Amino acid sequence: MTEDMDESTDCLKAVVESWQKEFIRLEYVHARAAVDRWTEEVKILECEIPAVVRWFEKQAMRWSRMAFGQGDDAGFRAYTCRQFSLYQTLADNALEVFTAVTGGEEAWDSIWDNPQVGEDRGGSVPMEIEN
Repeated sequence: MTEDMDESTDCLKAVVESWQKEFIRLEYVHARAAVDRWTEEVKILECEIPAVVRWFEKQAMRWSRMAFGQGDDAGFRAYTCRQFSLYQTLADNALEVFTAVTGGEEAWDSIWDNPQVGEDRGGSVPMEIEN
């Protein structure tokens, strides 16, 4: 009878150990997936941040060209100058905030100089995510 109890205890221990290993494996898989999601999100943001600043600057230049390229209407010129000022302020503020968030000017310069966003398609293109 003692042998039967020892055998059933050993069997129970084996089952418990098997479940513990499975639990640990699943915890690892879930943690790894969370890390992968956050890594992908960081890469996406590194692409989107410069795109936002570039878009504000592009809009500012567009309104600037419109201000001096069309007619002599003072109202139109005042409106276009106001729009230019708005977008230039947005670009300056975004640049200031994003520089602080990305870890300083050196980090920002590296992100700015190496965009992953497709300029020729008018938006972003799918990125290759390293595993």
